[in-house]
Amino acid sequence: MRPAFLECTGCSKHHPVRLVNTCDCGSPLFARYDWKDLRTEHLLPRKDLWRYAPLLPLEPSEIRSRGEGGTPLHRLERIGSGGRVARLKVDALYVKDEGLNPTRTFKARGMAVAVPMACALGATTLAVPTAGNAGAALAAYAATHGARAIVLMASDGPAHQARDARAYGAEVLRVDENITDAARIVSELSTTTELFSVATLREPYRVEGKKTMLLEIWEALGGMPDWILFPTGGGTGIVGMWKALHELRELGWYEDTWPRFGVVQADGCAPLVRAWKAGRRPRSRGPSLGPRRPGFASPRPSPTESCSRRSARPAVRPSRSQTRR
Repeated sequence: MRPAFLECTGCSKHHPVRLVNTCDCGSPLFARYDWKDLRTEHLLPRKDLWRYAPLLPLEPSEIRSRGEGGTPLHRLERIGSGGRVARLKVDALYVKDEGLNPTRTFKARGMAVAVPMACALGATTLAVPTAGNAGAALAAYAATHGARAIVLMASDGPAHQARDARAYGAEVLRVDENITDAARIVSELSTTTELFSVATLREPYRVEGKKTMLLEIWEALGGMPDWILFPTGGGTGIVGMWKALHELRELGWYEDTWPRFGVVQADGCAPLVRAWKAGRRPRSRGPSLGPRRPGFASPRPSPTESCSRRSARPAVRPSRSQTRR
């Protein structure tokens, strides 16, 4: 269903639902809904992301699934069973296999919602800065929904991701530096041309797709784990899952203890972790991570902090603690 309005995560200003990137103040926008008498029985009897269509912004006729979402949650027996041979002594340890999504990463969740929503609101040309994964995901869903895709890829982005994006019909342009420079170019183009940016936290709806990870975990476990450790680049996934927790509470579907989140970043590029520990915004550039870990390469992420400061700060901790159910 369509959102009732968009709300700024920085200044709380309300915006009508239209084709827009961010608030006037520059902060990300969240979709807010007017749910009435919505029950879990209204979730759809299907095994993909669109099971949660009543909680997402698209109309039924706009949904074209490529099989995104519905990924398995595996309980690890040898690493975290709690037994004598377990390397981590926890009650239970689970891994969610997001590699089974289309284009092989969880980026497909966000683009599966953001691309058709942008098209429904009038966009015809979509662009994204990428270290690799988001570009392939945009290209796949732009092809599905008949939009033009422009992918600005960091200089060290993997060649196979560039090939994937081109195979889906996207225009792939390499920049001389890292993803931060690609993001700057996309931002400039989106303000001077008809191009619409679907960069991390620069439009409202990739978060909507990402929040379904939390909904799937909640249903699979029949509740929430004590901790969720999440590998993080720009932060859309962690923000989306925290938004889902708030929405479950708003709906009255979950009122028990909330999980804590651990943001995990590569030691060579961890601006969010460093900023959290220092109590400041993530401004510093990090070094390139190279082609082996492109999904973590977000040396100057979008304004994740404006989302987390309002809602997620009590739950996100830099931690070396073990994960337990």
